[in-house]
Amino acid sequence: MLQIHSRPQTDFDRLVRDLRPRLYTFCARMVGSVAEGEDVLQDTLLKALQAWPGADRLDSPEAWMFRIARNAALDALKRGGRTEPLEDHEHLAVETTDALSQRELAEFGLRPFMKLSAAQRACLILMDVLGYTLAEIAAMLDMSVPAVKAALHRGRAKLRALAATLEEPVPLALSAEERAHLARYVTLFNARDFDAVRALLADDVRLDLMGEFTRHGRAGVEPYFGNYSRLLGWHLVPGTIDGQPGLLSYRDGAIANFIFISWRDGRITRIRDFFHCPVARGMADARPLEMASLREGGAIHI
Repeated sequence: MLQIHSRPQTDFDRLVRDLRPRLYTFCARMVGSVAEGEDVLQDTLLKALQAWPGADRLDSPEAWMFRIARNAALDALKRGGRTEPLEDHEHLAVETTDALSQRELAEFGLRPFMKLSAAQRACLILMDVLGYTLAEIAAMLDMSVPAVKAALHRGRAKLRALAATLEEPVPLALSAEERAHLARYVTLFNARDFDAVRALLADDVRLDLMGEFTRHGRAGVEPYFGNYSRLLGWHLVPGTIDGQPGLLSYRDGAIANFIFISWRDGRITRIRDFFHCPVARGMADARPLEMASLREGGAIHI
């Protein structure tokens, strides 16, 4: 996670602090993943810092940042081999241009947005999710106001049409190694055996406490578990977050957080914890894994 401390970038620091939640929401929805959204955001901030001309030299620093975020998201999708849906210009029978409601946005989640073209997706996120005006969106995306209106019209109609046909995601198939890793971490965490969890850390482990800080190396990461040891009523369950394996933190019967763990040779190399990122929890499609898939091969006992 990018850390900015040098005095010459005070304007940039202030801009990032004010925009970070909205930039993250935009990035996550553009790439269809709360985890990848954080990586795209970091790429955005790095590129912006390297190109920062000073706030007084930009007509709209906010629009400038969102243009960089849009390009970083599209670059990430291209690197991942994902092709963008083509812009559709056919006549649509749906005439409504009403904004998507918060209920609709919650029901859609992230996956359906990926069925839209990049322009439609960006316009819908900026207006219906983040609340920007037509003129602001046009400046952010280098589009005309009529083009933004057309993208919103087509995108909203397409999302509403997709809602009736959207299929449940295919259950995640885990390898025996992935099941074993999840089982081991969950068992030790729920037993509050944090010394044993610390023993799993690789020497070059990295911790990203999303929206807060990054720590590198065992000495920097080990204190992280002390914070969880003081929390009562929390337990972990293996799950999927936007189709990726991870850990769901439950408190009082509800999902309160999620965590991604990366492994190498049986050691933890990276932890991405969204404890301080409620906007991610509100977007993610997070669900517990079927117990049968975890018990296969005797891999887990919770």
